[in-house]
Amino acid sequence: MIHISEADFGVLYLTVSAIKCRVCLPCEEKYKKLFQITKDEILDNCGVCISEGKHGIQWTAQNQLDDLDFADDIALLSHTHEQMQIKTSSLAAVSASVGLNIHKGETKILKYNTKNNNPITLDGETLEDVESFTYLRSIIDLRGGSDADIKVRNAKSRAAFLQLKNIWNSKQLSTNIKLTIFSTNIKTVLLYGAETWRTTTTIIKKIQVFINSCLHKILNIH
Repeated sequence: MIHISEADFGVLYLTVSAIKCRVCLPCEEKYKKLFQITKDEILDNCGVCISEGKHGIQWTAQNQLDDLDFADDIALLSHTHEQMQIKTSSLAAVSASVGLNIHKGETKILKYNTKNNNPITLDGETLEDVESFTYLRSIIDLRGGSDADIKVRNAKSRAAFLQLKNIWNSKQLSTNIKLTIFSTNIKTVLLYGAETWRTTTTIIKKIQVFINSCLHKILNIH
C-alpha cells in the first residue's frame, strides 16, 4: 500500500515476492530465512541508491525513518510524491537484480492530506488508489486515527462474545472461569492492534462501555 502526503508523510506498502517456484516443506523455514536476508540486502542497496537526499520522515533530530518491514511486506516512508516515486523505482530495480519482483496487485496507494493527485507508477503501470486498506489485520484509512479500526474490533469482539453465549449462561462454570475465557477469547479480539491506537478519552470510553456491557451479562448484573 502507499500513503502519500505533501504536508504530512507517505507510507508505501509493497509486497515483494519471489519469482514463482516450488519449495518443498522441509526447506520452507530455510527459504523464509533466506528470503528475509535477501530482502534486508535489497533495502540496504536501495538505501544506497537514494542516500544522496532526505527521502524518509523525520524520526529524531538527526535521523530519518525510511522504511518498516514485516514478513514479505515493506513500508516505505516519505514526505512527498517525488520521494515516494524515487523509492518505488529504486526498490523495484534492486529487487529485480536478485530475481525478485514487487506484486503490483497487492500494492495500493492511500493519499492523505495532499493536493498532489499524480499517480505512483511501477514499471510503467499506475498503482491503484484506495481510501482504506487492511494491514496486519488493522484498518488504515485516509482520515488517519484509529476510529475505523476500533469500530471493526468492536464488531468482531461482539460477534465472538455472542458465539459463547452458552458459556456465559452456564450454571456449571464458575465466575472465575468465565472471566478467564472472556479475557482470552474476547478481550484479545477487542484489543488486537491496540498498541498502534491513538488513546484518546473517547476511544477509551468506547472500549470500556463494551467491556462493561459484557461483564454485566457474565456477572448477571441488570
